Amino acid sequence: MKYSPLAYLRRCAKAQRSLVHHINTMLKARRDQLNNERAYLPAGEKVKGPADILGALVASQMEVEGQARLGKGEGKIVGLTDKEVFGNACESGVC
Repeated sequence: MKYSPLAYLRRCAKAQRSLVHHINTMLKARRDQLNNERAYLPAGEKVKGPADILGALVASQMEVEGQARLGKGEGKIVGLTDKEVFGNACESGVC
């Protein structure tokens, strides 16, 4: 679609690339926000779970990654990949 002779299809391709870029930026920003919230908590305290779908997906992924680090399983991919989180967010109506 990127090199289509039809202007309509080129605009659709550009819009799709832009949407993917913005959603990936939202995922990274939400992950950074949750990391910052957790950094300032006392050692035994837990963060209240996010109320939005995107935040819940990112928080659950971070939880799984944290548990894998405790189990010394850093070499393998655990939980959902970024593409899977993106797909789940889109299926739930975020995008």
